[in-house]
Amino acid sequence: MKRPLNSDSLGEKGERRFAELCADADLICNQSSRDRMGWDFIVEFPFPNRHDGRPLDSRPQPPECRAQVKTVWEGQKYIKMRLSCADRLAKYLYPTCIFVLTCKNDLTFEGIYGIHISDDVLSSILKKIRECEKSGRIRINREFIKIDFVKYGRRIPISGNNLKEFIESCSGPDREKYVLMKNAQISDLGVIGNRFAGSFT
Repeated sequence: MKRPLNSDSLGEKGERRFAELCADADLICNQSSRDRMGWDFIVEFPFPNRHDGRPLDSRPQPPECRAQVKTVWEGQKYIKMRLSCADRLAKYLYPTCIFVLTCKNDLTFEGIYGIHISDDVLSSILKKIRECEKSGRIRINREFIKIDFVKYGRRIPISGNNLKEFIESCSGPDREKYVLMKNAQISDLGVIGNRFAGSFT
């Protein structure tokens, strides 16, 4: 089937739509000028106008997310990304997500899938990196990883508020707890074979 846009134009269309959805939800969406670190946008929540009576300097930090945005044609199930970019997203201790926008041939968007880089997705990225190192392929900027966004993502209805709710659900209410969880997962997930070995006499 002939597509009305090439891949670069399709990607730009998706990134602009993502930024628009963030604006609809009053989220601060800062775009990367050079996509070399794995993320296209840093999405930040503003401080609420009202607080719960605690001193201003003890208010919890609002949620935030580093986001990689991919745009594909309707009917696709997978995205492919450079392993070095996936590594950056995986190792960042704050919430990181991949957002996949699916576009119809009439250039309207069919849906969005949000992939939180944790649990099984984080494990698959770390495992791929360790497999590359084990086989001597240490230039991971030349390697790619394929992710089934239908299986590992959550379909989000197209609206700013739904996007906002998804990011909030990934971040959780306790930033310190999230950092500890992510750090533990980076250490333990995707290990090839046994992490500990020993012998007894």
